[in-house]
Formats: sequence, C-alpha cells, structure tokens
Amino acid sequence: MRGMVLVDDPAERVGAALDLWSAFPIDADPRPLILNVPPVLFSAGFHIGEAKQAYLAGAIESDLDLPPGLLQTLRPGPRQSYDGPSLRVVAATETVDEFMTDRGPRRLPAWHLDISGTRGPFIVLDPQIERWWPSGWDPRVPAGEFLPPSRPATVLS
Repeated sequence: MRGMVLVDDPAERVGAALDLWSAFPIDADPRPLILNVPPVLFSAGFHIGEAKQAYLAGAIESDLDLPPGLLQTLRPGPRQSYDGPSLRVVAATETVDEFMTDRGPRRLPAWHLDISGTRGPFIVLDPQIERWWPSGWDPRVPAGEFLPPSRPATVLS
C-alpha cells in the first residue's frame, strides 16, 4: 500500500485514495458506518465576524468538564495564532443526533454544545465512538490533496 503521497495527476490521486481504503473491513458484521458529513454539525452562524475568526483559528475554550477529545473534534483544525477573545463552551449536553452515513441517516451519540458568540448549537459526534482510519492517512491533510473536492470520510465501528 502506498503511503501518504501527494500527487498532481487526478488519476494518481484517485489511485492513492483507493489504496488507503484497501484494508477497509467490508466483510465485517456489522460493517462499519462511513460518515458522509463532518463530525461537527453547525449551521446557525456567528453573531459577529470576530467570533467566526476565533472558531476558524480553533480559539475555543471551556471551563466545563468535557469528555476527552471533544474540544479537539470541535476545532476545525490545528490551533492557529489568534489575538482576539476565545469562544467559550457555556453548556454541554449528551444527546443523540442524526448524521448522514453511507447507509442513510443514522442517529448517533453526540454532544449538544452552546458556545458564546454563536447563533445556535454545535452538534459534535461523540469522540468516544471507536473509529477506523485508513492506514497511512493523516486526517489533518485536507481530502482535496487526494481527490477532487470532497471531505474525507470518517468510519465508525
């Protein structure tokens, strides 16, 4: 299997992406779900542009006792330098919410997060759910480096 190789030729990118998925447990029973959406659902928007900039920079903090990995899942990428105020998680509730998968909508364990500076909640897939990642794939590298624009799939065991 090829490792993490970034290529320019679209056909080679497709081949590299398919190679990464060659070990997918297709015959497992039950077969893992493939999440077709990001593990963070949010569509309400931000009160001001500064709040959006804080989110994009990963400047999100919490004084609440959150499960391991929840803030990391919530952040859109590695924390970047940002001089403004951080967003704050002000309430967190365990819930179940609908996420699109390769087998249609599925209700999965999640967290409902109320965050300062936003117009509505973030729904974050529970980071404690076991996940399968293709060997050699670095989830920090955007999927566009491998395939024409799309998001990498998250596979839930």
